[in-house]
Amino acid sequence: MRSLLKPNRVLAGPAIFCVLGSLILACVAQDAPVTYPVRGVVLNSLTHRPIARALVDGRSDAVLTDNDGRFEINLTEGMTQINVRRPGYNNFTGGMMMHPVKVGPDMPGLTFYLVPQASITVHVMLSNGDAADDIRFVAYRRRINQGHGRWMQEGNFTTDSEGVFRMVNVDAPASYLLCSTPTQEITAPMGPGKITYGYPPVCYPGVTDLSTASPLTVSPGQQVEAEIALSRQPFYPVTILMPNRGQGQPAGISINDQSGFGTGFPARLNSRQGLAEVNLPNGRYYAESRTNNGQTSAYGRTDFQVSGEPVTGLSLVVHPLNPISVEIHRDLTHNEAISFVGAFPGNPGNETNPGLNINLIAVESAGNTGGSQLRHPAGSSDNSHFEMDNVTPGSYWVQTFAFQGYVASISSGGVDLAREPLVIGPGGAAAPIEISLSDNGGKISATINPNSLANSASNPGEGEMSIIFAYAIPQFPSTAQLVMAATQGAFPLMFGNLAPGTYRVAAFDKPDEIDLDDSQAMAQFNSQGQTVTVEAGATASVELDVIQTAHGGGEGQTQ
Repeated sequence: MRSLLKPNRVLAGPAIFCVLGSLILACVAQDAPVTYPVRGVVLNSLTHRPIARALVDGRSDAVLTDNDGRFEINLTEGMTQINVRRPGYNNFTGGMMMHPVKVGPDMPGLTFYLVPQASITVHVMLSNGDAADDIRFVAYRRRINQGHGRWMQEGNFTTDSEGVFRMVNVDAPASYLLCSTPTQEITAPMGPGKITYGYPPVCYPGVTDLSTASPLTVSPGQQVEAEIALSRQPFYPVTILMPNRGQGQPAGISINDQSGFGTGFPARLNSRQGLAEVNLPNGRYYAESRTNNGQTSAYGRTDFQVSGEPVTGLSLVVHPLNPISVEIHRDLTHNEAISFVGAFPGNPGNETNPGLNINLIAVESAGNTGGSQLRHPAGSSDNSHFEMDNVTPGSYWVQTFAFQGYVASISSGGVDLAREPLVIGPGGAAAPIEISLSDNGGKISATINPNSLANSASNPGEGEMSIIFAYAIPQFPSTAQLVMAATQGAFPLMFGNLAPGTYRVAAFDKPDEIDLDDSQAMAQFNSQGQTVTVEAGATASVELDVIQTAHGGGEGQTQ
């Protein structure tokens, strides 16, 4: 791999191709593709100092930067992708740098930024002074999905002989929760009704209830260090009766804390007596069990508390999950349906297609979340009547994506699901969900202020193509998925299929995680961008300034 700069040159020359016919050898000269030099520099996004020996890869040519961070490669004329990477550095979203570049004559110099990798180092101590080796931890990262924040499992880690574990190359900026898994002593054999000892799960900075844990917020390039102390405690026996456990029922149960996170405590099944046994330290928990035998699903849950003594008398009854009825009323005057990658097209003539997706997002920070497939009830082809299967009891925010028109209203038992969560009772009991679809919506056409783009980190000049991310957030209760539009050098950005009403529209140089449930985050978003009113059947126009995200530098500026 070269690391020295090459002289400026444009390569063009003949290539000889020969074809052997029956008795004749015919050779034709063809011009090789025209290439042009692409020059630039790679910098540290935090310090703006040059990065030596960064790999700049243009597919057909690649080079390592010199001691001043500079590079030159020769690439074929036209659009291409340049990847920039270096051990110890990331881009803003993790993974490999991807820069769309239009190669041509007299290209300006490019500047690419890499972010120093962040890390978290945790020191673990045991209350009895023993070595804290082989202690397992689970890391959770808070992620925003379609406007709602969730704690998602990020990885598993184990302490070394010094009681230390290290998370390297973590995404930043981001927030993490670090929780140990339970460790029980095995000096005495475990048995029914016996108290054991061990170290209960603890979340940083040292709490047993994950809902009161302190997230570790990591900035780009930051090296975070933390200490966690584990205290030896008694584990009390808990006995749970499973009266209707039988063929097709689950083989076991899981133990969770009240936030919905699994504790990692293994439950022992006594099949003959229909009991589940587990040893737990003091705390508040719930046990749950679920099954799906291919035809029907079932679910059960029991909540309890351990307070310094064994727990008996608990019963976990598993109930079949009944489908939830969904009634769809359509006020549609157009046959036009939007296209959406990976989704069913909204074809009014397709009697098996509901014309929309429904996602259920648990109100609990770690509860069940996911899409729910709509299907016709058995023996029915009524295009207004559908069902959702396998929804466990709990409270859910409802999120919709309509392929034709928009959701004008959605309710269940008189409860407006655009304002209040959907409550599912034991056995999946819930009032029918009633949805009205309309297609008298409007559009937003968003252009970018050229002066704003010229001064932004997204401005690529004549070489690299710009990518802008814009969001339209309704200023009224809605179940619609977060509306985003992205563009690579093409304007205006178009938002379609919108319910009439007022929207806040803002454009960013990077994808932004917008938490619709965070009042402070929404207050900040609502101080940016522009407010626009969408009227039925009309297109509203707005000009936006590009808002700089706080990542410590741009990704592809020209020099």
